[in-house]
Amino acid sequence: MMDKQITGISYNFLNLPDVLNIGLDPITSQIKTNYRADGVKLRKENIKTSVGIAGVMFQTC
Repeated sequence: MMDKQITGISYNFLNLPDVLNIGLDPITSQIKTNYRADGVKLRKENIKTSVGIAGVMFQTC
């Protein structure tokens, strides 16, 4: 879905989205989601990466 800047989606064995990569610019986001064995969402982690002159900076929310 390039109109929403989604560059990749990976799914787990329950066919639920596991990792979502967003962004084409120097600032990109990766959203990781953890589920229980029955499919209930446990945790959602957002990692933002910024690439600049000084290198790479990671920010976890």
